[in-house]
Amino acid sequence: MKLGKLIALGLGIGSAVALALTVSPSDAQAVSITVGFAGNEASFRTLTDADPGLGCSSAGGEGQLSCVGSGYNIGNNWTLDDWSLFVDPDPTINNVFSVTNNTAGTQSFVVTVTLPSAISFGPPSLIRGSVQGGATDNNFNGVTLSNTGTTSIYDGLIDGVSVRTLFDDPTTASGPGSVSLGAASFGIPVQESVFVATTTSIALTLRFDLSAGDSASFTSVFDVQPVPEPGTALLLGLGLAGLAARRRS
Repeated sequence: MKLGKLIALGLGIGSAVALALTVSPSDAQAVSITVGFAGNEASFRTLTDADPGLGCSSAGGEGQLSCVGSGYNIGNNWTLDDWSLFVDPDPTINNVFSVTNNTAGTQSFVVTVTLPSAISFGPPSLIRGSVQGGATDNNFNGVTLSNTGTTSIYDGLIDGVSVRTLFDDPTTASGPGSVSLGAASFGIPVQESVFVATTTSIALTLRFDLSAGDSASFTSVFDVQPVPEPGTALLLGLGLAGLAARRRS
């Protein structure tokens, strides 16, 4: 077979694989970030990419968004001091934020980013992620940052199902000034496989207890990808065969 025909066949297979994976999300779906105190529904607020307050704009790639802002305050409960959120509907979430507990007691924060998936695949799905966190003593009486009860601080979800956690129970950082929880990750450099299909969305939730008057900050990532299709391996093989044929000619 001629090299040109090999390449054409490979491209055709690759296109078929891409079409099989691509599913356009509903217009009603939106990227969102939700913040509040566990057990206190009145404290929760949700911002979507359609809300000017979230500060979202195109990040260059198809469907990619960058959302940046600061100083979101709903009163005397909590302040979302700043955030830098990057999402790719392939799908990937990269979330950096800082919050302040404005109450007189320790509060259990819940911060969730939900992202519609532009493609449907699996099972299985390949996952990887990371988290790094710390806190600052704003009132000079010590600061404590820890997991809530027996729950994990980091929770990666696919279609609403928890598939991976980090900073599991017990996780605590306490002291004067600034404290750090350190860093944790999974699926790096080789992605982990979970027997879960990705059909509608992924989400990244952080749950943590924060002492009164103090601030906490987190950097977290959750990335989900399909297992390479057999057609992808065949395409690679055809390309290599084509290169070999070219060398022999």
